[in-house]
Amino acid sequence: MISHVEAKYRSAPYRTFVGHSVGGLAVVHTLVHRPQLFNSYISLEGALWWDKRHVVKDAKILSE
Repeated sequence: MISHVEAKYRSAPYRTFVGHSVGGLAVVHTLVHRPQLFNSYISLEGALWWDKRHVVKDAKILSE
């Protein structure tokens, strides 16, 4: 998907992922599981409660 966007549109080499609510959850999930995809991450009121806080638990496990 990123390569498709970069091929179709002019883009800067610096990538930022921004999302709100469930989009914010996607931001945090990507940060936890694929941090190399973007240079910066902004989650606005991310729905971290979703799936019994699964992404929060993943982040804790990966940080240990």
